[in-house]
Amino acid sequence: MAYKKYQIKSLTLSFNSTDLGAVQAPSAQPQSSDPTEVTCLDDVMKQFIAGALLNNDQFDVTVQGLTAAPTINTVGSIVLTPTYTDGTNDSGSALTITNCILVKADPPNPEAGGDRAANWVLTFQPGGLKPAASGTST
Repeated sequence: MAYKKYQIKSLTLSFNSTDLGAVQAPSAQPQSSDPTEVTCLDDVMKQFIAGALLNNDQFDVTVQGLTAAPTINTVGSIVLTPTYTDGTNDSGSALTITNCILVKADPPNPEAGGDRAANWVLTFQPGGLKPAASGTST
C-alpha cells in the first residue's frame, strides 16, 4: 500500500484578528501529558499510567511585518490555517487556539552578511485568562 507524501503548502496565522506574516509556526496546538507514576514499594520496575492532565505547551511563532514590539501579556485567540498538499489535492481547515498569552517577543537580530530579515519570534502560552479589571470592593 503506497502512502501519499503530504507537505504544508502554506499557513496563515492571526492573533486577536490581526493577520501576522508567519515565517515559521506550528500547524496545530502543541500538547503533552505527564504520565503518573504508580510504582509500589514491592515493584522492581517503575510503572506508569496515562496522565490525568493535558499540558497546552508554549510555542514559538516567527513572523514578518512587525515594526514595533507587540504588547506582552496580551490574551487572545490564535487562528492557524494550514494548507496541506499531496502534490495533486489541497486540504486543510482553520484551528483556533483560544486564550493564548503573548509571553515573550524577541526582536529581529540581523547580522552583517546575512539576509537581514526583520523576523520577530513571539512565544505564546495557551490556556491563559484575561486579567481581572482592577477596582475596589467593600
